[in-house]
Amino acid sequence: GAGSAATPGSLSAEQSPSKTSLTAASSGKMLNLKIRINPGDINFPVKVLSSCTVGELKRTIAEQSQEAASPVKDLQEGRQRIMFMGRELQGGQRLSDLGFDEQKIVQVFLRPATAATTK
Repeated sequence: GAGSAATPGSLSAEQSPSKTSLTAASSGKMLNLKIRINPGDINFPVKVLSSCTVGELKRTIAEQSQEAASPVKDLQEGRQRIMFMGRELQGGQRLSDLGFDEQKIVQVFLRPATAATTK
């Protein structure tokens, strides 16, 4: 059986010079961000990939806030205003493009809960 074409993990992918840059762009590096919620002055850490967008960061904050030492109630994405380095971030921006790095503090200001945010 000379079926060498069916070998798992073909070499072409390994030899491709663009493989490393592609992976870096799509996955990014893991960031440990410090989230500070206002009002309430609640702090908790969040792990997120540098390649994710601000919108994905909001979703991650909403999810990981439930696992924090003091869970934050009603931290829906729609209520979050993400402030970083003195400016409000928009949902489609990538963290890597905004200069996010390890151990950065991200301010999250909560809009008042309205009827629209409750189910």
